[in-house]
Amino acid sequence: MRLMSQNNNQVVPLRSFNLNLVTTLLCLIALLFHTTVGAKRLPNISSDDGDEVFSTVELSAAEPSPNKKSLSLKKKETIKSLVSKLSSKVSSHAVKLPPVKKVVYLQPIPTSNVINDQLLNQFYEAVAQGRSKWALNKVNQMINLTPNYKLLYMVRADLLVMMSQKNKLKTIRGILPVLPTLTVEQNKRFQELHREARLRVGAHTKLNELARKQLLPKSLIRLADNEPYAVVIDGTSSRLYLYQNQIGSIPKLIKDFYITQGKLGMNKSKEGDNRTPVGVYFTSGRLSDKLSDFYGSGALPLDYPNLFDKSLGRTGHGIWLHGSPPDTYARSPYASEGCIVLANPDIEALLALPIAANLPVVVTNAIEWVEASEIESRKEDVLLLLTKWSRLPNNSNIKINPNSVVAIEYPNQSNMLLIKFTHTNAAGAVEQKQLYWKKINFTWQLILEN
Repeated sequence: MRLMSQNNNQVVPLRSFNLNLVTTLLCLIALLFHTTVGAKRLPNISSDDGDEVFSTVELSAAEPSPNKKSLSLKKKETIKSLVSKLSSKVSSHAVKLPPVKKVVYLQPIPTSNVINDQLLNQFYEAVAQGRSKWALNKVNQMINLTPNYKLLYMVRADLLVMMSQKNKLKTIRGILPVLPTLTVEQNKRFQELHREARLRVGAHTKLNELARKQLLPKSLIRLADNEPYAVVIDGTSSRLYLYQNQIGSIPKLIKDFYITQGKLGMNKSKEGDNRTPVGVYFTSGRLSDKLSDFYGSGALPLDYPNLFDKSLGRTGHGIWLHGSPPDTYARSPYASEGCIVLANPDIEALLALPIAANLPVVVTNAIEWVEASEIESRKEDVLLLLTKWSRLPNNSNIKINPNSVVAIEYPNQSNMLLIKFTHTNAAGAVEQKQLYWKKINFTWQLILEN
């Protein structure tokens, strides 16, 4: 029999205690606790072989049963008095507690079908710390939630090999990078899954850094008042960041998702090169009906090639943000023909937002992160540049709507801006305008306009 110390969560043997006395005391404590506070699901402390088993304590009180009457105040006072007397007798038999490892409680598996990357991160940490049975239990729960998530089966296979063979090969956070008994093609597939795992765990670490340092993508200088969201995609980390527009303030990060990019990575230049384009794009609507299962729950088409792409002779078409086939929870990091692919729950989250067209999507090889103060100072520079442009003789009839101005630093280009806005022309019609600016010899010059 084992008991957890109330002071430091330690497990101690009770061989030196009087069994009858302790049993009576525990029964009375349990009865008093159930009737005055409510039921708790207590954690398992250890298994028979000594390995720790972790579960979450539920602190919410259980509702009283309608068929049982609560104890009267007099009976409760009697029990408290009895417990006090028994406790004083038991204390004379107390033994010195040996130092043992403190028990840590983790959050429960979410009930939705979306596997949180934080959960995967907790799994890897548990393996690295030698808590293999806890990790195996959790990965099995995650598989039950998303049976089409192939990464989880690889994780479980690696873990079982480690548990059965005590394998001492070089590990990545406790997970074997290669299983030596597999074929070359199978090892290649395992490497792809391991890369996905590293990216997901790394993204969780990056989010903590962004929150701690309050960093923002350098590209998001200004968003229009009528555009509630913007997307920034980082090719290096295979991550999509969703920002909410805060009118009069800096954008707020509200979601981030793992993504799949082209088989050969970023920097698309021609049709069929299996690369994802880098640049600033805008969605042209949404597609959810009559799509092939290959595109999953829906799609957001992008306006690739844009004006700048065409000026460089880049070709291609049909670049979308879209979901995954029904039999796949997520595809490996480099697997598409150029599209940006998300898990179906993630694309569904995007499609549920109040956006139809003109969602800014910035696709970059690697996001440059800056402090919020730098973003604020650059907003003023953009408005000053636009004001000077509007005062030129050829633009005297253009009336810019200041609330419609979008300013984004163009990725993969040194000192280049895309400024987009609506204006009223000489005939009174409302039009959209896109201006591409580049700083040449310390001076901003207009290089393209639609």
